[in-house]
Amino acid sequence: GSTAPVDKSIYVDSANVSAAPAVTAPEGYQFDTWVVQKWDETKGEFVDTGDAKYNVLPGGTFKVLASMAQVKTKPDGVYKEYTIRLRAEFKPVDKPTPTYIPWFNNDKTAAFRIDKIENNKSTLGINEAVDIEPAHTRTNYVFKGWAKVDMATNEADANAFMQDPKCWLQDVSVNFLWYEDNKFYADAACTQEAKQVAADEIKPYQALFAVWEALPDHNVLYEISGDIPEGIEAPTDSENPYQQGETVTVLSIGEYPEGYEFTGWTTTDIETSPIAAGATFSMPDKDVTLHGVFTLKKYDLFFEFDDSAPEGLAVPDTRTGIAYKSPVSVATES
Repeated sequence: GSTAPVDKSIYVDSANVSAAPAVTAPEGYQFDTWVVQKWDETKGEFVDTGDAKYNVLPGGTFKVLASMAQVKTKPDGVYKEYTIRLRAEFKPVDKPTPTYIPWFNNDKTAAFRIDKIENNKSTLGINEAVDIEPAHTRTNYVFKGWAKVDMATNEADANAFMQDPKCWLQDVSVNFLWYEDNKFYADAACTQEAKQVAADEIKPYQALFAVWEALPDHNVLYEISGDIPEGIEAPTDSENPYQQGETVTVLSIGEYPEGYEFTGWTTTDIETSPIAAGATFSMPDKDVTLHGVFTLKKYDLFFEFDDSAPEGLAVPDTRTGIAYKSPVSVATES
């Protein structure tokens, strides 16, 4: 078969590591599993433990154990080198199991990609690796990764699953490929990068469904205070709710009676404040409250006499800053 892969990464004891993809089997055989071996100091070679728990499929995880490693002292006489070996197990070729890797966007639509189908027949072999579908985008959602879903135990039922619209939406969380910073990982901690996937012989009929996290809804609220004119209410944004990053257009208070002043909208929820009606801002990851205040206009009151006033009659002093609708008393002289 093909040359065995070598992983030169350094791991701590008991670390979870992803097994390499399957190697090409000799003619007449097919790859079965990786077998984690144990170093036998007496025999001077790696040997099988005979325990099935040390069998791992390509892409599956296993624990790196110092107790199973070959230990050599480095030339400096201080540090030691630990080597773990996985042996490829092959088996005679049987009639190939037809398998599929369908990819669903998990939005009630049919599989957008099926590896590999020709003339409605599967040409994908067991343990044959294919590239991971890149992250998708969806309005008001965040892509979190891919989840495995069991379709069936046989080809006929797997085909029925893929053709049944009731199966195209699954309530799942990530259980197979986690997505972070434009990369996929085989573990939730995002330490083991993955680039390919393969159908295994134990469960050859599994589908991959996108996992989405809905962006939270946020509202833009308006409130008014102060000397509010009769019949005037704060506007209501009919576009609520918004998601983070969406554009919000600030509403107008509308028309209001003469004698009042509206100070405009202010808020502590965004950087731009005050903000004028008709202006726009990007919705933050929280609710936004815009506050406006009404005040009564203020006027100056001037006094003057017409020509009929007696000579020498004193004109009252000008009064300033009188609020609209405020009562005013005027002293009279006879």
